[in-house]
Amino acid sequence: MSRYPNRMAGVADVAPADLIPHPDNWRLHSELQKDSVDQALANIGQLQRIVVNEPTGRVIDGHLRLALAIEHGEASVPVQHVELDEAEEAAALATFDPLGDMAHEDARKLRLNIERANLDWLPKAGVGQLFERLAPPRPLPRAVTGEEGLPEFARFAIEGELGGSPAP
Repeated sequence: MSRYPNRMAGVADVAPADLIPHPDNWRLHSELQKDSVDQALANIGQLQRIVVNEPTGRVIDGHLRLALAIEHGEASVPVQHVELDEAEEAAALATFDPLGDMAHEDARKLRLNIERANLDWLPKAGVGQLFERLAPPRPLPRAVTGEEGLPEFARFAIEGELGGSPAP
């Protein structure tokens, strides 16, 4: 028996109107978050499935993505079906986001990803502000390959130029 039982029951593309938002979903989404997620979906695409508990048919994760799909008339959304009893469903709904929120940020790696990405499509007031809060902009050298094969900005980051301790 596995320590981590697989509760996934299958995947499917499902019409958004056929999905039931969980009536006890406690996550509230601002217009700013809605606009930012909409832009991320439009520019990057779907990266995760909406999680639906098969026995109850209720959404456990992905309420905002579902709402956006309905608003924009999407024909289908990617869904991950799981099989949970109602107590497990409540536990999943209560802990899904908070467990992920417990992670700490590595500002150096986040800054490197921001530098490598083309994020011109981000709304300045949305995700752009989030990135500035997590990894305040600092002048970095342009990507010029260094002697170790790393872009120049990556060598500076590893050597601690972005603050924090240098990478081992």
